Amino acid sequence: MIEVGSQLRLVAAWFANMCSWFVDKWFQRHDPIALRIFEGVFAATFLFYLTYQLPHWQFWLTDHGFRLTAETLSTNYPHAAPLLPAQWVWPVVITFVVFALMFIVGIARNVLVWVMLLGAVYAQMVDQPSAFTINKVYVAMFFILAMGRLGVVFGDGPDDDGMTSAWPTRVIQASLLIMYLGAGVCKAAHGDWLSRPDILWTHAQGPFRTAIAAWCVNVLPAPFWWVMAYGSLSFEVFAPVIFLWRKTRIYAILYGIVFHLSIAILMKDLIYFSVQMMTFYILFLSPAMLHRWTDRWRKSSQAAQT
Repeated sequence: MIEVGSQLRLVAAWFANMCSWFVDKWFQRHDPIALRIFEGVFAATFLFYLTYQLPHWQFWLTDHGFRLTAETLSTNYPHAAPLLPAQWVWPVVITFVVFALMFIVGIARNVLVWVMLLGAVYAQMVDQPSAFTINKVYVAMFFILAMGRLGVVFGDGPDDDGMTSAWPTRVIQASLLIMYLGAGVCKAAHGDWLSRPDILWTHAQGPFRTAIAAWCVNVLPAPFWWVMAYGSLSFEVFAPVIFLWRKTRIYAILYGIVFHLSIAILMKDLIYFSVQMMTFYILFLSPAMLHRWTDRWRKSSQAAQT
């Protein structure tokens, strides 16, 4: 009985230590340079993504064309946001672009982050099928960034030395790893990726096929597609390990860049998704490295001006 009690105390002590480690890691004082760079770059990709929709603004933002609604589908379908009168579209768009550019360069981010969030929510609600998953990521991440900007309210605002709570960075990092892991598990458990070595070869012939993908399908040998398929699946499944382990993190980032560039090249219109995902890698770079890069960029800019 005494032995069982001592074992329970050991387990309780281990659990308490793990909880303490998690809280310290999640809410520790943190250099925000990576998060600040991510904010600007992530917003730039959002602006890049919106340019894909703007050529079809009549169908997207006005009642010019057909759109799915709760009435045409089911009562559970979300109601669309109010549409814009045609004469309002370009003034609203230009105003939002100006605010977005101000946010990207770091002007009034505490306020404009809410404008970015509202823009992403509106893009989602005005046309759910067109917005799809990529815009949901923008909604979620801008919400996290907005909550992080309320640090003064939650008691984790910037200290005198500029340090902030790590939780916004940790939540966004975890979001990326969960997305990768979820995609990999779904491919392995519910798809044909483990049973069909040619699965990526067949995907390259689908509706997302680009001209480069068509050339690759006709020219590249079968082993190339096998390596690409299993390499992609392994990257997604083991992302939580290779991104969190310091010794493999830089290789994970480099592989991820190649992975997403391949998606952008082989699959039509998925360049917006690839660019969006690659911005998350900024948060896995060390603050010391980012400070060196920003200092060099600042010095080179000053030298060019003189």
